[in-house]
Amino acid sequence: MRPRPTSFVVLTAGRSGSTFIRSALVAHPHVVCFGEIFEDPQPDDLADKDIVLAPRRAREAATGFARRAFASAMDHRATGFKLKYYHFAGTRLREYLCGTRARVIHSRRRNVVAQSLSLPLASAHEFGYGRWDGDHEGLYHRPVAVDIDDVIYRCEENTRGSELLERAFRPHVPMLDLYYDDFCHTDSSGTLTRQQQVDELLGFIGVATMPLKTEMQKQRQLPYTYLIKNYSALRVASLRRHPEWEPHFLEMENGALVV
Repeated sequence: MRPRPTSFVVLTAGRSGSTFIRSALVAHPHVVCFGEIFEDPQPDDLADKDIVLAPRRAREAATGFARRAFASAMDHRATGFKLKYYHFAGTRLREYLCGTRARVIHSRRRNVVAQSLSLPLASAHEFGYGRWDGDHEGLYHRPVAVDIDDVIYRCEENTRGSELLERAFRPHVPMLDLYYDDFCHTDSSGTLTRQQQVDELLGFIGVATMPLKTEMQKQRQLPYTYLIKNYSALRVASLRRHPEWEPHFLEMENGALVV
């Protein structure tokens, strides 16, 4: 008898590497991974392999839609989708996932300041993750002045959301912390080079290990101190409120942060 497919979610805050993780998972022949099905999804979010998930119906409960997504690819070994922290508000998704013991891949970044700076940088350059065929090949290339209060707020919210979801899921479901910082390294062909992290991810969702490839690339290749026009003011204001963030700033300044 064929084993029941593994159900999983890629749980994430914004700009924490979940799109990169999904791009790697869809490269595996036995994994179906949809995108952000609880947003206003693009066609790509609802499709993988030969599977096309019908959009959420009017008045369809979030739990029913999640159940339908998991059931849509029974011929594959693992099926999942992306889920952001705020998608739990006003739904019973947490209870449903805990009840089914769906596996949770917690997509994270260690440097919360860099994570929060990623959104204004991407917005200012009018693109998200991925390779780019335009003039600048998808790279951040010009300095941006950021809203300091907004960056600090995002840092706080991302930290708070991560801590809340850890407490909500960790005791009840299998959970894997997957740090984008460790996972995103590729060679010139797009093959992921940190095979230990790849093996851990694929083993966690119960599929055979293999090398994975992606068409995505790191967008930031210039220092944060150049790309953020008001970096010094951001540093001062942030550390005045949160001195514990100083290691994050030092990491951005000494070149150790590669993502």
